[in-house]
Amino acid sequence: MNQRRIKQIFTRLNQSLITYTIGQREEGNDKNKYKVLVFYPIIDSILLEMNNRFFSTNIEIIRGISSLSPDSSTFLDIEELRALCTILQSDIHLLNNEIQVLRTMLKQSKSTNIIDLYFEILPLQQAFPAFYHFVLVL
Repeated sequence: MNQRRIKQIFTRLNQSLITYTIGQREEGNDKNKYKVLVFYPIIDSILLEMNNRFFSTNIEIIRGISSLSPDSSTFLDIEELRALCTILQSDIHLLNNEIQVLRTMLKQSKSTNIIDLYFEILPLQQAFPAFYHFVLVL
């Protein structure tokens, strides 16, 4: 009589996803077993990863970073920067005032990315401390 050992889930691996075995195979002859043993676990792992990567807070942070880029359609949009203000513990009102002044100053700017913007703002860091802090952190 061939007995299999009892499967145990270790507590430290409880939140982990194991995608391979150690030599033990389950019998999977039909389509339904294939779905349960292979397809569904793969789909579950993809969904978990997508949820972790695209959590609503992460999306707000990405939008905020994007609005600091001169080539973005939301460049210097204060609403998009609100989540970054919260995370960086910045004063949203001070940043809003600085952005109002910077918009007119940067209309003639040739900056195409955040790095160019940083070098353009660098001489003005004392005049725009909140905005400079944002660009510096990123």
